[in-house]
Amino acid sequence: MADIGDSGFLKIANESDRVAVATILYKNGYTVRPVRKKKNGKANEYYVSYKIEAQDITEATNEN
Repeated sequence: MADIGDSGFLKIANESDRVAVATILYKNGYTVRPVRKKKNGKANEYYVSYKIEAQDITEATNEN
């Protein structure tokens, strides 16, 4: 996870773990968002979607 244009999903069941991972990624210049996907009708699977773009890298380096 460091090249421009990298993106993906991290499957994390525990909400506090999702928040912690999303916070770390965000503070390191990634665009993050929560994703919920239906699993077997009623149950849900939870993911953190992440993406790094050239604009995100430029903004992150200017803040430091």
